[in-house]
Amino acid sequence: TYNPNHHCCPVLKNKRLSTSRICDNYKSTIKANPAWKARAMKETIQEDMGVEISLTMAKRAKAKVIRKVMDARSGEYSKLFDYALELKRSNPGSSVHIALDPEEEDHVFQRMYICLDACRRGFLDGCRRVIGLDGCFLKGPMKGELLSAIWRDANNQIYPIAWAVVEYENVNSWKWFLGHLQKDLKIPHGAEGWVFLTDKQKGLLKAIDLFFPMAEHRMCARHIYANWRKKHRLQEYQKRFWKIAKSCNEIQFNHYTNKLAAKTPKGWADLQKTEPVHWCWAWFKIGSNRESVDNNVSESFNSWIIDARFKPIIAMLEEIRIMVTRRIQENMSNSDRWAMTTCPNILRKVNKIRHATQYCHVLWNGANGFEVRDKKWRFTVDLGQKTCSCRYWQVSGIPCRHACAALFTISDEPNNYVNTCFSIDQYKITYQ
Repeated sequence: TYNPNHHCCPVLKNKRLSTSRICDNYKSTIKANPAWKARAMKETIQEDMGVEISLTMAKRAKAKVIRKVMDARSGEYSKLFDYALELKRSNPGSSVHIALDPEEEDHVFQRMYICLDACRRGFLDGCRRVIGLDGCFLKGPMKGELLSAIWRDANNQIYPIAWAVVEYENVNSWKWFLGHLQKDLKIPHGAEGWVFLTDKQKGLLKAIDLFFPMAEHRMCARHIYANWRKKHRLQEYQKRFWKIAKSCNEIQFNHYTNKLAAKTPKGWADLQKTEPVHWCWAWFKIGSNRESVDNNVSESFNSWIIDARFKPIIAMLEEIRIMVTRRIQENMSNSDRWAMTTCPNILRKVNKIRHATQYCHVLWNGANGFEVRDKKWRFTVDLGQKTCSCRYWQVSGIPCRHACAALFTISDEPNNYVNTCFSIDQYKITYQ
């Protein structure tokens, strides 16, 4: 007789569940989300089908779906020249270049560079002369890397300038990329007055020295710390490293380096192998209006386009173009709703600095000069010259907490002293 009540333990494993069945059930989901993690996929399958699979099986099913998609578009390399012509036709003034492998007898693709005219004009008209350079791996079956030149607009949001697909990061690929970038942005010989942010990729360092020997070359402090931390892992050292990196002037730099050297002489010796002029505020030149000690802007771009990096080459480049074009249109529309004169992200930054003025004690000379005591440090502020001896104001273009404290003494507003490169007008010029 039939007994509907069972007391046996359920078994979630089922040997009859095949990879093909998983592919059929989740094909559309994997296509829409190529970055779907195998562990999340495994949990979803268990909840939907009541079957527990291994991580290996989930990875195999995902790879099978992606491989089928790639096979359906395997002929895209033969259409790259047509795609380049269409980009130039639909985006007049854009720069698109394709290079073939000189070591191959047949026509074999090697590199492709794209700089849309709207991105180029927006950067030259409305952005600071600072560029972040980085490369990232392509995620799908298609091998290669994507190089990018990125910076920030007046609202400190990422602003893509140019990107390129290359075989891998090395001196030659970076020289090829920077050569085209220099022509498009009309960077003068030597690039005096420009700033480039990079990681410590050796090929990129050599290319920067070759093309832009007079430019200020900053390196990502996070990458420097990650390499330094391999030998010096104490949490206490991390705090001391970042105090050195964010030292605003030479006096603070010497103070914090002496403290680190007293704790770990070997650690300070290892840290000196990369000159502080590349990664410490105290040595940054004045005029760039950017105090960043990291290259997060490039990392943000790489993360932003991660889904596109799983796709075949034309599908990937087209998705990046669409994302960039849509971003330009959305940012243009957003600025119409802003009633202030300074961009909102900068105002939030100023407001955060204002709250730190409670630790500042001001002595006024009756004119534009102020002496500000900030805990154990003393600084001089000149509102007429828009300078502070801590150097943060000159390097960043935003009043430091000492300047804000001085302004509050005479009942003035710090927002009026923010550099014009962060204004709404400058933002609109970028996206017009």
